[in-house]
Amino acid sequence: MRYLALLAVILLTACTSPAERAAKLDRWVGTSERELVTSWGVPDKTYDLDRRTRMLSYVDVRNYNYGTSFGTCMGGWSGRVGYNNCVGGMPPTRETHYCETTFMVVNGRVTKWGLKGSGC
Repeated sequence: MRYLALLAVILLTACTSPAERAAKLDRWVGTSERELVTSWGVPDKTYDLDRRTRMLSYVDVRNYNYGTSFGTCMGGWSGRVGYNNCVGGMPPTRETHYCETTFMVVNGRVTKWGLKGSGC
């Protein structure tokens, strides 16, 4: 079930403009907490503000690896002078994209949503 929620978040945010993403999230406003959890799965974080108000957060963390960690070098000695010819070997780079989608639920109904992070 948790993987389904993560898949829903990825599909919701992947390849969409901010306006399209906002429109998709706006559709949840007015729906019940039960409908939200049935579709998105159990939230990663919850917080009860009071007896009527809850915050439900879904966290999406994706890691991307770029570059290679190897290169090719050939070399040798010619008399007393050394030489080499190295190509490739860009050091690997890792990027982490984080997006947290939070829904406010008042009296069992979604009233608003928010996004936080560099990967939203």
